[in-house]
Amino acid sequence: MRFWLLIWLSVVAHALAAQTFKVEYNKQKSLSYIRTFQINKGDVIVSKAQKIIPDTTLHRWIHTALSGKLISFQLTQQDAADVIVTYYFAIEARTNYQVLGPLAQTPGKGIEEMHTFDYQQSTFIIDLNDRSGNLIWRVSSTNNLTAPLSQKLIEAIVERGFRKFKKMQRPKK
Repeated sequence: MRFWLLIWLSVVAHALAAQTFKVEYNKQKSLSYIRTFQINKGDVIVSKAQKIIPDTTLHRWIHTALSGKLISFQLTQQDAADVIVTYYFAIEARTNYQVLGPLAQTPGKGIEEMHTFDYQQSTFIIDLNDRSGNLIWRVSSTNNLTAPLSQKLIEAIVERGFRKFKKMQRPKK
């Protein structure tokens, strides 16, 4: 059991290490007024060539991760809520080119070799807006997928993105 847990943790840690990650919020503003949330169905954009997991499954994974995290902060999910959660998730095919010289030396000194690397890149953006549409919290993640996309990766991004949220919920003194 421990062996499989270590394998799973190394896969998730490796996947999280190959990403850019940014959380934006007003550090001076208390979020103590937030008691309820509503999750709107976001955009999932995956080309047919990249589609391994159905869109409905991706929506369910994202909704489950977001609602579970926000409920853990003692927020209640309901219509006409204090904050509206929206998200954008996309997977795109990418190719990286690298010119290598002879025997992988400096290019331009003879016979050159082109090395290409194909991979998938995911973009995941989560926004929390107040009723007026003002942005309160934004999580932006770009991830080079070296392993197949999984629910655990989405949960890890949500977990990391809302790490400081509980602290911001406390009233400012």
